[in-house]
Amino acid sequence: SGGPPPAAAAAVADGRELRKQLSALRASSDWDGAHGLLWWALREAPSSAETIHCNVVLAALSDAAEWERALVLLEHMRAAGLPRDGYSFSSAICACARAGQPEAAVETFKAMCADDSVEPSSVAFNTALSAAQRASDPVRAAEMVLAIYTLETLSLQPDAWASAAALRALTRLGQRARALELYASLRPEQVSTHTVAAALAAAGPRRDPTALVRIYEAAAAE
Repeated sequence: SGGPPPAAAAAVADGRELRKQLSALRASSDWDGAHGLLWWALREAPSSAETIHCNVVLAALSDAAEWERALVLLEHMRAAGLPRDGYSFSSAICACARAGQPEAAVETFKAMCADDSVEPSSVAFNTALSAAQRASDPVRAAEMVLAIYTLETLSLQPDAWASAAALRALTRLGQRARALELYASLRPEQVSTHTVAAALAAAGPRRDPTALVRIYEAAAAE
């Protein structure tokens, strides 16, 4: 389009003013205006745009579930050499989750883990995991949950909620023995009523007494 009005154009020369205007547009739920102003700045004066400006717009896009635009902006940041931080990725993942795009949420979290300059957060992890669980195909949902829970590049410890999701996923895929092995490996802080319930479900109707003992021993150690 033709770009923003003169007052907005003048703000491009001042990073603080640009952030102020972007934040005001987000506060008024005008994600389209914020998105347009940022791209105008990126096109006309790329040196004026910084990570913080992109993050404001990513948050606005997340609020509006505009997942495709969020991913395009996230990729542009990489290509333009603008540092992406945890907030950048978390906003994009949240946009995907809110739009009902589990595959995109999971892939974006994987990209976050693969970026050496970013420390994955529990919030981003659980958001992607939650999106995966809501996939329309239960089997695919379970596969995506396990894909991120077992990531070799995952540098955080999944919490009890996430661990229960992984246990349910393994059970869904018929991997009950593996689910019980995972439960037995959990740290005390990863054990909750949710993980106990998921482990009992994994044990199945013909519950192995030995497996039950392990489940209750882990619960008692919580």
